[in-house]
Amino acid sequence: MQNEDTDGVHLPTVLRAWAQRQSNLPKRIRTRHKLIAATASVMEQCGYEGLTIEAIVKEAGVARGTFYLYFTDRSEAARIVMRAFAAMMRRYRPRGGGKLPAVQAIYRTNLFYIQSYALNSRLLAGRESLMRDCPQLVQSRDAINSHWARIVLKDLYRRHGPTRTPADPLVQLAIRAVIAMADEFLREIYVYRSPSLVRLAQDPRQVAWALTQVWHRAIFGCDPDDWDITKGLPVSARTQN
Repeated sequence: MQNEDTDGVHLPTVLRAWAQRQSNLPKRIRTRHKLIAATASVMEQCGYEGLTIEAIVKEAGVARGTFYLYFTDRSEAARIVMRAFAAMMRRYRPRGGGKLPAVQAIYRTNLFYIQSYALNSRLLAGRESLMRDCPQLVQSRDAINSHWARIVLKDLYRRHGPTRTPADPLVQLAIRAVIAMADEFLREIYVYRSPSLVRLAQDPRQVAWALTQVWHRAIFGCDPDDWDITKGLPVSARTQN
């Protein structure tokens, strides 16, 4: 079983490592990957609002004209970075949750997402502004959230059979509501840095467990039994570490 304290992943680091491993690919592909990695690095430093083509090409070490061989403008490059973030989360998310108790699987996934969100908070800070420039990102985010909802619904049906059918609109709405709530909750902590929430959210495991309770109530209609309120951790996770 994967450790519950799974570290998050940092997109600029992943993209830089990927670009450095492309020596056997054609130059045009290597240059494109270098520009995507540079865009992610600049967005981390300046946010989307401060993203400029000049900064991207300087970070990538290429001429300005090279940028336009691959992207029409800064918003297209930023949009691809957001797609890379979604792909990274799919690739590195914890696996094997179907073999764990539901509460433990939910907690482990929440912890991974929270730690990754915290590591990439500057990148994600400009997502709303970017969506105004790239309306297609709204559809992309909806597709991603629909995908995650289907995964949750499939697991729910597997665990509980036809008593909670995935076709139930109320169940689907509850899951999408929790996804939206969790995204805004993390934005308040790691992007807006709301003081009262930041004080409460010093330990990512506590944040993960708070979200796990909400998820469990939305999916199963009850609180999880297996938890330790004094430590904010599932008992099973605490006893196995």
